[in-house]
Amino acid sequence: MVRGADAEARVALLTLEDGQSEQQRLREKMAAEAMRNLENRAAQLNTQRHRRRQRLNELWGPEPPYKLQAEDDASWLCGQIYYTWIGDLMFRAAREELSEADMPRPTQMSRAYNAGLIVSRVLQQQHFRRHVWDAYIGVAVHHRRDRSSAGELCWVGYAQQKRTPRQLYAGVEWRIPPAHRLKEEAKDASRTPFTNGVVEGEHLFHTVSGNTTATCERVEDIVITCPIPEKKQRHGGMPATTQQRPKHMSVARALFSALGYHVYLLIPLRLLRDACQLAVPVVLQFYIHYLEAAHPSWRDGVLLVLAFSLLTLVQSAVGNKLTHLGWRIGYTFQNALQGVLFEKCGTISRKALSHPEMSVGRIVNMVSSDVGSARNFPLMLPIVLGAPLQLIVSLVLLYRFVGWCAFAGFGVLLFFMPLQGLLMRRYYAVYSRLSRATDARLKVTNEFFSGVRVAKLMSWEPSFIQRIDEKRRVELAALRALQLLYVVIAFITNAIPAFVVAVVFLLYGGTGKELIPAIVFPTLSLLGIMQTPFIMIPVAFSSIARFVVSMRRITKFIECEDADDGLRDMLQQHAAERQAQPQEAVDALMQTPMMASVAAEFTRATVSTYVPRKLPPNAQELRAAAKKGCDVEAATGSNEYYELQAKVLLHDVTLRIPRGKLTCVVGVTGSGKSTLVDSLLGGHEVATGRVRSVPGIAYVPQQAWIMNATVKENILFFGDMDEVRFRRALRCTQLESDIGLLPNGVETEIGEKGVNLSGGQKARVSLARAVYAAGRELYLLDDPLSALDAHVGGRVMHECILGELRSKTRLLVTHQLHQLRHADHIVVLQEGGIIAFTGSY
Repeated sequence: MVRGADAEARVALLTLEDGQSEQQRLREKMAAEAMRNLENRAAQLNTQRHRRRQRLNELWGPEPPYKLQAEDDASWLCGQIYYTWIGDLMFRAAREELSEADMPRPTQMSRAYNAGLIVSRVLQQQHFRRHVWDAYIGVAVHHRRDRSSAGELCWVGYAQQKRTPRQLYAGVEWRIPPAHRLKEEAKDASRTPFTNGVVEGEHLFHTVSGNTTATCERVEDIVITCPIPEKKQRHGGMPATTQQRPKHMSVARALFSALGYHVYLLIPLRLLRDACQLAVPVVLQFYIHYLEAAHPSWRDGVLLVLAFSLLTLVQSAVGNKLTHLGWRIGYTFQNALQGVLFEKCGTISRKALSHPEMSVGRIVNMVSSDVGSARNFPLMLPIVLGAPLQLIVSLVLLYRFVGWCAFAGFGVLLFFMPLQGLLMRRYYAVYSRLSRATDARLKVTNEFFSGVRVAKLMSWEPSFIQRIDEKRRVELAALRALQLLYVVIAFITNAIPAFVVAVVFLLYGGTGKELIPAIVFPTLSLLGIMQTPFIMIPVAFSSIARFVVSMRRITKFIECEDADDGLRDMLQQHAAERQAQPQEAVDALMQTPMMASVAAEFTRATVSTYVPRKLPPNAQELRAAAKKGCDVEAATGSNEYYELQAKVLLHDVTLRIPRGKLTCVVGVTGSGKSTLVDSLLGGHEVATGRVRSVPGIAYVPQQAWIMNATVKENILFFGDMDEVRFRRALRCTQLESDIGLLPNGVETEIGEKGVNLSGGQKARVSLARAVYAAGRELYLLDDPLSALDAHVGGRVMHECILGELRSKTRLLVTHQLHQLRHADHIVVLQEGGIIAFTGSY
């Protein structure tokens, strides 16, 4: 019995050990799979980074040629310090022989291309760091304060309702919540930190379970969990990108990282200039003592005069160099920011532009105004850094001249400093309000000018003017407050030095000491030097306040999402598929009818746009309003926050556009015909499914896009002139007779948005541009016939769409049902963006 029991125990023990070994192997296998998953995500992140860098490099293009300027060849002493290289320009200007061609161009590193490209590359690194965890959505994480916690990363981004605009948060769905969060919930269940991804009305992410088991944590507090213990790790452990925390972008930080060494050069120059300036009162005192001496030495007099002259000469030369370098660096900053802004305009997504803050008015304001604050910043930064040191040294010298009376002057300065700080904070807040008011006014003004013709026809001018006046009144109120603050700051700044002089001399004379020239004149000179930083400090601080506000506005624009690569090049995708297949399969694939017959296709594609929704006030604002006994707007200001909600335009579309054929798209107004065309251009986000197209697209929009240029330049569209092709484009679009009526033919200047052309003429110019474009395979024609007379439209249909473009793939949106008999393929859309019919006539 005992022997049998021992055998059974041994069998049970062996079975248990086998089970534990199997569980251990299973855990090790799962950990290895999790580690491979992290490595694959890191590789995917690097691939995305490489693609983005390649895309931006293509956007910038090759470097323009550079011709050496006179400043580049200037010698170090005469040229760089005394600017002899500009003498020839001055002589030509004096003789009135100076032309635009003689004007010097920006130096190579000051050009928008070179400076902008350097800053762009730094911003690319910041963009990578900002989105470094995007590829790790869904991985296991834990809280830094509680290593036993366990959750899944759901989202990384900004939470507007927390009112911390530069703090990144991570949305985590917890399986084992952090202990301190459970304590918070137990303390006050009404203010629980747990959500289902909706934070005070703002939809940030969706939890997998749909339960309120998620929290928004600072990214600094979240750690990606390593699936393998450290002692068992191989090949260097986890990917490096998992150890980095996402960090918010900053255009100001990028400027200093890329071009900051130019600004740092200004600081020693400023210190040298200030040292020479502060040495002058000391030399002046020695000179007065020399004049009062009973037996002055001529050698001492010569040395004092030489010292005084040398200090003045060095101060002048260094001051001029400081101003020159400051302006040049400022314009380098401005050019770099303009280049970066135009780069972003070429990559920003339609979703980002749907946000009320990202209007055309804001973009215009950034290019015209905000970059100007960067131009003035390099001149003001050395003043802010050097002024405190200059004041301290001045007070030390003042103590040397008048003794303890200098501390009274220092006390007067300390008394007014808090007041200046309070005024500067107020100045910063008012300038932020002014920027928002200017954006709103420019937005309304641009809306008016965009539809000025309709406004004139419908007599809506008074309504638009009233709206513009209302926005302008708000802007003027902010501007008036800003100017009032500036006047108060300037008055206090100019009054303080004179008040200090009066206090110092009054106390000095009141102690019974004699005000002799050796004391009075050096003291007056020193107090005059002290007056300069007091005058410039408010100017410098206001300039820096403008710089900070402007850089944050530009940063918010730069951080906007880039356009998604929803439109995929069919040829590139087939090339990738061919690389993964043997040659026999590739040959068979190339012979399939689909490869030769399809120019574009939608596969279960759902296309969306975004509409803004105003967010409700957060809990902190509601408590502030309740405490003050007023509404939320009065308690917290007029700031408004919005989130973007998706709106489906096309639903589950599956469609193939046959190559070399005419496809007509018809449907009721608002059914999504233009959206279908825009989707092939990448103009809308493809929420689900896939949209693909061949390369080489020519597009004719529903509202003709006309440049403020000649007819010829509008049709060539920066291309080379081919006389035969140009005449064919004019003939088939029925423009020849119209050109003959214009005063200068094809060289006639077209006004802004084609103001001196009729609607039909603008539509035909836009169509002629598409016809003239070489190497286009797919022509997207968004209802170009609706603006034409019946007889002109018929000729354009037969001679252009069915004639000149007969060998091309044409996707024609039209409301003219009698044209459908010419179509090879017909698509009918119904309300809701759903395809009701596809087939032939």
